Amino acid sequence: MKSVSVGDVTVHDSSARVHEALETHLSDEDHHLIQHVHVFEGWGEIYFVDLVSGIRRSKASLGLEEAIETIVREILHPRRFSIRIIWCP
Repeated sequence: MKSVSVGDVTVHDSSARVHEALETHLSDEDHHLIQHVHVFEGWGEIYFVDLVSGIRRSKASLGLEEAIETIVREILHPRRFSIRIIWCP
């Protein structure tokens, strides 16, 4: 995968920054739920954020998705983004 420059940060670096921010800022019961983060450039300068979780959506705490969106927005601002959480079946 090629690294795309976004300001002074590459998209590859953004994956690491988003993952670190999620581990740091999510609650103690939620920070371990995200196992993998992948940020990549999509069509129309939108950045796609795929998050892989090791749990079922029904086991996630109330407000987890909103917290994730807030954290990702802070890291990727001012870029447009779309988040997809891949839950365990």
